[in-house]
Amino acid sequence: MADMVSKNYLNILQHLKERIRQARLRAVVAVNNELLTAFWEIGNTIRKQEKAEGWGTKTIDRLANDLKLSFLT
Repeated sequence: MADMVSKNYLNILQHLKERIRQARLRAVVAVNNELLTAFWEIGNTIRKQEKAEGWGTKTIDRLANDLKLSFLT
């Protein structure tokens, strides 16, 4: 009986460990997708702004400084 409980316990443990691994992987993939989308949208917005304002207006420098002030303080 102890061997049966022990095998069952080990099976449950393995199943739970695998479930946790899969959930972690899905979480990493979801975060990565969100970051890629956000960074693409940021780049696209900056590109449009530079095109509208013209080259040499320091759009990237101004945005970088303002974003730092917003998120690093």
